Amino acid sequence: MYKESEVNALVSKARALIIEAEAVREYTAKQQSVGVFKNDLTKT
Repeated sequence: MYKESEVNALVSKARALIIEAEAVREYTAKQQSVGVFKNDLTKT
């Protein structure tokens, strides 16, 4: 029982992290589309 609740807590944290990463990706894409970034750092 304790192990199951521990796993559920880790899954919840992982989901929250994925949602946050997706939000950051969308925010960065919007900034890039309006020209906030002058140099494309993804190209070397």
